[in-house]
Formats: sequence, C-alpha cells, structure tokens
Amino acid sequence: MRLLTNIIILSIIILHLKTKEVFFMKKVLITVLSCGFLIGSVATPVVSIVFADEAVAQEIHPDSDAPISSDEGASYLDIPEINLDEDIKEYEVEVPSPKARAAFVIIWKIESKTASGTSYGPWRNGPSGKGKATLSANNSNTSSRSVSSSISGDYPIGKGKIGASLGITIGQSKTYGVSYSRAIPAGKREQIIFRPVYKLTKVKQRKYLAGTKTNTTQTATVKSFSHWDYSFKSI
Repeated sequence: MRLLTNIIILSIIILHLKTKEVFFMKKVLITVLSCGFLIGSVATPVVSIVFADEAVAQEIHPDSDAPISSDEGASYLDIPEINLDEDIKEYEVEVPSPKARAAFVIIWKIESKTASGTSYGPWRNGPSGKGKATLSANNSNTSSRSVSSSISGDYPIGKGKIGASLGITIGQSKTYGVSYSRAIPAGKREQIIFRPVYKLTKVKQRKYLAGTKTNTTQTATVKSFSHWDYSFKSI
C-alpha cells in the first residue's frame, strides 16, 4: 500500500513540474537517489529537483591554437609621452674632407618637432572562442604585444640623438598590455584581433656653418607606439 502511495505522489510531482515547464520555460532535472525494498517494509523514494536556467552562458577558455603567453614584469602601461619642447642643443657632425685630409665639424640644430598624425600596424591574432559568451583579451592570454619605435627620412645628427630629444629610444622593443572584451552571439565563433597605433612626429633639422644659419634642412619622421586598436573576426 505504501509503495502505491509513493508512486502516486511521485506522478503528481512529475505532472506539476511538466506544467511549470510550459509556463516558465525551465529545464527540469529529476534524480531518484534511492528506491528499494526492505523485508517487511518499503523505502520511500527520495527526489532531488533542480531548475536549470537555459540562458546561462558558458565560460570561454582560449583555444589551444590561439597565441597564449605570459610576460611577467613587462612594462605594460609605461607608454612614454613624446617630448615636443624646444631643443636648443647644438649637434656636431664630423664630415671628412678629402682635400684637407681631415674631418671638419658641421653643426646641426633641431629646429622643430611636430606631431603629424597616426599610422597603423598590421592586425595581430588574439584569443578565440564560441558563443554565447564573453571573450576577453588580456595580458595573460594574449601574445604578440611587443612593438618598437622607428625612424625614416633624413637624420644627419643620428637616430639616437633624435630619440633622446623626443624622450624615447628608437628601435627598442617594448611589451604593452591589452584589455578588450566582446560578447559573442550564440552559435558564433570569433577571434579578437588587435593592431598597434603609432604617433608620427616630424623632426626638422637645420645646418649651421661657422655659427651661421644656412638654408639646408633635413626632415625625419619618427613612429612611436600610442595604443592598441581592437576588432574581431568570424572564424
């Protein structure tokens, strides 16, 4: 008799749960933990009920083929400001003279340092994942974060002196931090991509002979890291 009563109670619970599923769109997980017979008596079934919300997003971990590395101790946020202040130094440049069989010294001065826009480096691959989820790029799961400044054009006083005047070391590679998150739609597979944005600075140098200003000038363009630009692609 007790067994029949237990079966009827369990059937009513199941019917009630199915009704809730229609109205509340919940997934019902029913686990019968124990149901056995003992000599002279019947054990009552124990029912555990869990409602699982279908809208819960899965946790994303970077794929094994995504670039992953950790650069502990890197200067993530140490992005130098370009020094555009007036430079009054005189830079001596030795020029060989075949006739005199000796070198004579020419003076160059940095006449101006002017910001002249930005440029972009190539896209780099970050972590990837499948939605529905939030995918993030950070210093722990994203590599290829090193960039270096460069110089082009004419610079008779040398790139080292121009870099010192601007407050940077031209040609030195440094690693900078990344921070970006994106919500991936359900069923989509995407990858974060990022690229460096560079500041361009024009450095105009003028030639002096015997302390007299000449009409000869040379101009160099220095490219230095400013920040990261982020986007994504479907894969």
